[in-house]
Amino acid sequence: MKLGLVGTGYWGQILLSNLKEEGFDIITYDLYDVKADTNKRSDLDSCDKVFIVTPVASHSENCRYFLSKGIDVFCEKPLVMSYMEAIDLYGLAEENECQLFVDWIFTYNNQVNIIKKLVGSELSLEDGSINFHGSLKSVSMNRLNLGPVRHDVSAKYDLASHDVSIILYMLGEMPKKANWIGYKRYHNSKTNDSCHGLLYFNNEARGDTIVQINASWHYGKKDRLCIFEFEKGFLTWDDKENILEFNGKNLFEEGPSPLKNSIQAFLSGNTEGNMDLTLNTLQVLEHENSF
Repeated sequence: MKLGLVGTGYWGQILLSNLKEEGFDIITYDLYDVKADTNKRSDLDSCDKVFIVTPVASHSENCRYFLSKGIDVFCEKPLVMSYMEAIDLYGLAEENECQLFVDWIFTYNNQVNIIKKLVGSELSLEDGSINFHGSLKSVSMNRLNLGPVRHDVSAKYDLASHDVSIILYMLGEMPKKANWIGYKRYHNSKTNDSCHGLLYFNNEARGDTIVQINASWHYGKKDRLCIFEFEKGFLTWDDKENILEFNGKNLFEEGPSPLKNSIQAFLSGNTEGNMDLTLNTLQVLEHENSF
């Protein structure tokens, strides 16, 4: 299998290292630093699959280039910043009989999948200590950093998109309402560097669930704390500190690399649900009121 990589920045280098560990030879192209790479984009035309790891503003054009040639594409999130533009790209992929895969990496995170089972009442311990935890009432999700600031995309699309994809994946449904407030903490920011989101879910079996999302590049420290409030207890997930606890009971389980799992899903064609998650996430990010 012949693979190509467009974008050799920070995340591109991590992806490249993972692919090389699996024994793949990769043709690379960096559209922003031609001195670092002598290849042209057209040199990747003979590839079976291509990974696009570039600034969001260039995703659409690069995806179109390869999809139009019938080449499978792996694109980092967010795919684009428009639901209709994403629809168009998926239509192009279908027309040319190839796949478009978006790297929602947290859907391959072991702790996320443990929480998903708990939310769906599928998880129980041998001593039964977390059985009958009741329905999920609220979720508070923080994704806060002190940089790096993006200039081609807002914090909502760069940071909060992770949390929207996580909660949609866990709950398996769309919210009834979504409200967003974006703003600039730092006056020199070219885009909104911070945002707050409030999502309202209503499920006949589970009842009402309110999800609060806080995301910012201008925060004093890195914060990845999420609190899930159930009728009969609290679940704490801290992705930074590797903590997952339900009412003080440790549920954390080390798992395989989410990135490796995401890469493997793309390479093997195991992409069920990926398009729906992408389109649903973009809908939630775009809409300000009721669906």
